[in-house]
Amino acid sequence: YRDAKDSKNERRALERWVDTSPDDPSPRILVARNHAARGDFKSALRAAYEASRRAPEDPDIHVFLAASHLELDDYDMAMDHSDIAHRIDPGRADAQQLFEAAFYVSAASTLRCAEGPDPWQRRDVEGVLASYLQEGVRNVDVFYGFHERFKDDATVKRRLERAARRCEKEVHGNAPGEDE
Repeated sequence: YRDAKDSKNERRALERWVDTSPDDPSPRILVARNHAARGDFKSALRAAYEASRRAPEDPDIHVFLAASHLELDDYDMAMDHSDIAHRIDPGRADAQQLFEAAFYVSAASTLRCAEGPDPWQRRDVEGVLASYLQEGVRNVDVFYGFHERFKDDATVKRRLERAARRCEKEVHGNAPGEDE
């Protein structure tokens, strides 16, 4: 069905596979990928968590969970699942890259909310990094390395803009450009 791009039939076939294989994570992760391909990351997460309950040590599932949480701007969960995938399989470059992207957007959005747009003062970066001790990234130079790598990435820019709008709404009750 995937080759025919017939998503309705594909979903039906996956649902039948899920029904006939209650302990198998494979159909559930495929259902999750099907939802993600349609941009429905909340449904994708539900299906992926079902797969994870059946295969908690599968790094692919945790990478998928991390990527889906990142799509939904849930940076803490993206970092958590990236870290789990990396601990299960330390060679996973995709898990490391997801962690770094989630960490950078989280820290940079906190900085942008508190201090305004880049450039940020080193002491301000140090202050924000102090709140990320459990993630293990405390070195300001490491943050600036992430900044150089991600600052021109269009997806990261969109995430930072969304975070700035949320921050503005929390602080002032309205997002920039919204009527008061």
